[in-house]
Amino acid sequence: MVKPRFFHPGEVEVQVASASDPVLYEQWAARSLLPDLNDSEVRFVQGCTFAAAATVDENGTPWASPLLAIGARLFTVEASSVVAIAGHPDNGDPLLGNLNRTGQLGVLFFDPSRRRRAKSMGTAEVRATGEICYSLTRNFGLCPKYIHKRSHEPATDPAEPSAATSATSLSAADCVQLSRTDTVFLASFYPDHGADVTHRGGSPGFLKVDGSSIEIPDYVGNGMFNTLGNLRADPRLALTDVDLFTGRTIHTTGSATVSDHPDPVRHPGANRVIQLEVDQVVVSHANVGTWTNLEASPHNPPLA
Repeated sequence: MVKPRFFHPGEVEVQVASASDPVLYEQWAARSLLPDLNDSEVRFVQGCTFAAAATVDENGTPWASPLLAIGARLFTVEASSVVAIAGHPDNGDPLLGNLNRTGQLGVLFFDPSRRRRAKSMGTAEVRATGEICYSLTRNFGLCPKYIHKRSHEPATDPAEPSAATSATSLSAADCVQLSRTDTVFLASFYPDHGADVTHRGGSPGFLKVDGSSIEIPDYVGNGMFNTLGNLRADPRLALTDVDLFTGRTIHTTGSATVSDHPDPVRHPGANRVIQLEVDQVVVSHANVGTWTNLEASPHNPPLA
């Protein structure tokens, strides 16, 4: 086996355990995991009005946050690997504070109306104007599976900032919101590669919430196993859910374990289950604009 260049040992371990060929992935990565955006990718990125971000606090704990356009463009590509992100209000979301402390940033460019997404990693700084200057170290497209198709009209004016709340466990309202969602975002971290953010989707109820424990089914994906590989090295995981109709945003972090033998009744169609034990919760409010549901993903396994 070649020494990993693009994939760290945790990712390779999961690839091998899943009967994937890490050598072939390494060869693909050498061609595809590049920091430079081509013309098609520039058009895609600059057309996105919504994205998810991964940041890391001073303790190395990952957090996930939404990025939403307000009026003008959300992303402006300034160079092939440099993207400006429009300023975001400091509404208690961990995003800006973490960027000022560590500069680690991963962005999942996300267009649910086209079921298109691309993952990127890099570093960032907050400019005096409030814009975020994001320097990409890698960027690659992902498959469209499990994305609920929706259209989005961004808000036209900034909303008045709402106070955020912090807790060490999920509230009853948090549990209800999570149990009804069809879309969440996970953030993890590997120091040599950076902050990683990814999407998890399914039919409403695909998450199982019990107290402050969240079970996340892991369906068949692209086989790179970035999140699962990161968890091999560091079990800390963030999960964020945005209520796209009220803006209520639940940011959670905690410690995760992975089961390779999911209950087929509880989690039909899952290859694995990630169990997140939540120990920090921040609830903020995002200015989400107007979303219209169009179609559930045809790849979502039916729930019992």
